[in-house]
Amino acid sequence: MWNRMTSYSESQLTETPVWECSKPDCPCWMRKSLTFVRQPKCPACGSEMTENKRMLPKLQNNPK
Repeated sequence: MWNRMTSYSESQLTETPVWECSKPDCPCWMRKSLTFVRQPKCPACGSEMTENKRMLPKLQNNPK
């Protein structure tokens, strides 16, 4: 399980496509693989979102 106190080494991070809010003062972003629409709106302020990449921990898909 991950929480804010967990730190990751460079080897545990992977370049991940994300959507970021286009409004400079809005910190909102989301993983592209977890969106359901082609061009999402920012859930915080309603602005357009732009594609970018971030170094994030890889998500594990654990089907039950």
